[in-house]
Amino acid sequence: MVRPRKHSDEELLDAARAVFLEHGPAASTSLIADAVGLSQPALFKRFGTKEQLLIRALMPGPDIAWAQALEAGPDDRPIREQLEEVLLLAMDFFDGAMPCLMTLKAAGIDFPEMMRAMPEPPPLRARRTARDWFQRAMDQGRIRQADADAAALAMIGSIQARAAMSHIFGEARPTADERHSHVRAVAELLWRGLCP
Repeated sequence: MVRPRKHSDEELLDAARAVFLEHGPAASTSLIADAVGLSQPALFKRFGTKEQLLIRALMPGPDIAWAQALEAGPDDRPIREQLEEVLLLAMDFFDGAMPCLMTLKAAGIDFPEMMRAMPEPPPLRARRTARDWFQRAMDQGRIRQADADAAALAMIGSIQARAAMSHIFGEARPTADERHSHVRAVAELLWRGLCP
């Protein structure tokens, strides 16, 4: 008879993520196992190697809210409002993803090799999704004709760079007001450059 699992994979990955982010990639798997009341052999049985656990715990999943919002639009609301919404979602994503990605880099994970193994690596999906959103908005006559790829990179870069700077220089996570202020400023810049 198979015993039911006490912890879901997601619970274990959440615990592993917290340990790796607090202690770095050299953190012992015994810390993770202890955090969830599981033996190390059981942890390895579920995830294989420590490197596989590290990657699964720290790599963003396929369901990225801001990319999904872009894939669904643009809708009938004002474009500037939609830009703000997507930028806030992107800020949430990059604020959480940046420390994870830096920890993976510190572990010596070969990103180019890992990305080549994926059908559509997350950074390329994000760029394509944003580019397609801007192109649809142009095709609908809701923004002026411009380079959709440049608009996509400007949007992504403005948020990703803020998260990278914050993480690299150890700045405190921006308050809700600071986040909204930054997003409004970026949306305004994009809108002024693209409004019909």
